[in-house]
Amino acid sequence: MESIEQPKQDDLSHLVSLVEQAHQSLAQYWLGDDFVIELLLASIIARGHVLVVDVPGVGKTTLAKGLALILGLDFNRI
Repeated sequence: MESIEQPKQDDLSHLVSLVEQAHQSLAQYWLGDDFVIELLLASIIARGHVLVVDVPGVGKTTLAKGLALILGLDFNRI
């Protein structure tokens, strides 16, 4: 069995820096709980999915648009 290569400290520091920058940028779009931003970013790092459910008018679409903008992605509603 092969051993798993441990990430270098520089790589981890760079990832933490990028996540912090993304968090600060998203916080400008989302006025709600920071935990939502943390979950979104964690799901992206884990290559997972997120379903944001809340009452109308709290900024879910704005948050998704901001996330797409920060990551350089396209945004479309289904």
